[in-house]
Amino acid sequence: MVSLVPPILFLLAVGQVIAISPGHQMRLTKKGLNYAGTVAKADLTEGLRLLQIPNQSGSSGLISWSVSNIQSRFVNVPTSIINITPGQDGLTWSLSSIRIDLMANWIAEYHKGWVNMPYSGSVDIDVQPISISVTIGIGEDQASRPSISTQGCSANIGSVIITFIGGTPIIWNLFKATLENNVRNILRTQICTVVINKINVNGEAALAKMKVSVEIDPFLLDYSLLEPVNFTADYLQSFHRGEVYWNDDKRESPFSPGLIPALSDVSNMLYLWLTEYTANTFAYTAQQHGFLRYNLTQKDLPPGTLNTSCSLPTKCIGSFIPQLPNLYPNSSVEIRINSSQTPQFTVATSGLSLMMFADLTLYAHTPNGSTPYLLTFNMSLYLTGEVSVANDKVVGYITSYSIKIGVIKSAIGDVSGTALTYILNVALETFVIPKFNEMAQAGFELPLSGDIKLKDSKLTLLNNVLLISTDLQYKTLDEDSLMFIPEIQVS
Repeated sequence: MVSLVPPILFLLAVGQVIAISPGHQMRLTKKGLNYAGTVAKADLTEGLRLLQIPNQSGSSGLISWSVSNIQSRFVNVPTSIINITPGQDGLTWSLSSIRIDLMANWIAEYHKGWVNMPYSGSVDIDVQPISISVTIGIGEDQASRPSISTQGCSANIGSVIITFIGGTPIIWNLFKATLENNVRNILRTQICTVVINKINVNGEAALAKMKVSVEIDPFLLDYSLLEPVNFTADYLQSFHRGEVYWNDDKRESPFSPGLIPALSDVSNMLYLWLTEYTANTFAYTAQQHGFLRYNLTQKDLPPGTLNTSCSLPTKCIGSFIPQLPNLYPNSSVEIRINSSQTPQFTVATSGLSLMMFADLTLYAHTPNGSTPYLLTFNMSLYLTGEVSVANDKVVGYITSYSIKIGVIKSAIGDVSGTALTYILNVALETFVIPKFNEMAQAGFELPLSGDIKLKDSKLTLLNNVLLISTDLQYKTLDEDSLMFIPEIQVS
C-alpha cells in the first residue's frame, strides 16, 4: 500500500543555518508539496475505503431494525492542498469535495402481539461533500532525523443521503434519521482516526528507518540535519552536514563548506545543492588514512607496456628508458603510486576540476624474483570533467587532463621526462581515466525515496555548488487510484 508520509517526508527529511554551513541543502516548494499531496491523497483514498463501520441497530415503537455489512462502494478524494505554516513550523493539509458511497443490508421487523412482519433490502448511503483539515508538526528527533506528528484534525460532513431498496417508506422513515445521524458521527471520528494513524504511526515508522549516514566502505557519509527544517511562505528548506568520515574515525576535516549562493526561484518542485565540500572531505579522509595508493602492474595496462625488453613492433617502457633492458632484461616494471597531498575538487561556473598529487616509485620484477629499486618521480595531475543527472543520480566523465612530472631520485642514472610522460599517458588513457569514468558513470546517489524519481531535471554549475532544479514523479501513481470503485455485491 502506498504510504501517505514518505512522498512528503523524503523531501522534508533530508533554515538559514548560521553557526554551521551545510554541505548539502534541499528545498521543497509549494509546487512540490502539492504534488506530494496528490500522491498522499491516493493513500488516504485507500484508507477511507477500508473504514470499519459497525453494524447499526435500534427500535422505534413497534419496529426493530438493523443495518449490517456496511462497505465502501465508492470513494473519491478530488482536491488536496498542502500549505506551509511558517509560524507554527508545520503544514496544513486540506482536502475537500470528498465523496464516500456506502452500501449495506437492512432488515426491519414489525411486532404486535402474534403479528411479526419482516422487511429487508439494501441501502445506499451517499456522503458528500466531506472536507478534512489536518495540521502537521515537523520537528527533529535525538538522532537528527526529522519527526512528524498530527497536531489537529477535523472532518466536516455535508449531506448524508440515504436511499433504501426494498421495503416500504413507512418502515424506512422510522429509523432513517437515526441511521443518518449515526453514520455522520461515526465517519467524522473514523476519518480523522485514519488520517492520524497514517501520519503518526506510518509516518514515524518510516522516519525511524531513515538513515542519517551512509556507509561507503570504508567511508561514512553523514547527511544528518544541522537544524530542524526551516519554513518560509514559499518553501521548506533543510540543511545537512554532507561530510565524509573514515568509518572508524569521525575526525572532522579542517575546513568548512563554502557559502551556498542565494536563490529565489520556486518554479520547480525540488532544489538540491551539492557542494564541493563533500568531495573534498572524502579526499581529505582518504589521504589521511592512506587510501589513495595503488600498485600499477602488467595486468592493468596493455600487454607488454611495462616490459623492460620489447618485442617489435610493440612499444614498452624499455623503449623509453634504455637503461632498463641493459640492467634488467626480460623483466617487468611495477609503479607504486602514493598520493602525496590531499586532492582538491573544485566546482565553478566554468566546470569541474580535480587536482591530484602523487609520488610514483618504480621497481623491477626480475626473472630471479628480486625487485630492485629504479627511480622515484612526482606528478601533478589536473583533470576536468562534466556532470549531468541521469537515473536519479549525478553522473559524470573526464573531459581532459594534463600532467607535470619531476624526477626526485634515480638508481639508474638520468631518465628522460619525455619517457616518463609517455608511460604515464598510456597508464592514464588505458587504466586511470577509464576507472574514473566507470566510477563517475555509476553515479552519486541522491537522497530520494525509492518511490520517487526526478523529472525534467536541470543541473547548474555555480561557484562551490552543483544545483539540481527538478520536478518529481511518483513511480506508481495512477490517477485511477485516486478514485475507488470496487465490485461489491450486497444481498
